[in-house]
Amino acid sequence: MMGSQDDADARPAADADTAVDPVCGMTVQLFGTPITLVHNDATYAFCCAGCRNVFAERASASRSRVGD
Repeated sequence: MMGSQDDADARPAADADTAVDPVCGMTVQLFGTPITLVHNDATYAFCCAGCRNVFAERASASRSRVGD
């Protein structure tokens, strides 16, 4: 199930080895080759490429609205 969280709701998990996916809220391990995206000088981690793509599309859309 995908949540309705946005950039402001992205938050790190309890330890430095994990993060919370800002799209679905799943805890993501940061070791190995995590799926990440840098946005507004912050690095976000995702559980899968689908969540990363949703986040990237939302970020792109919000940048477009700011310029309108």
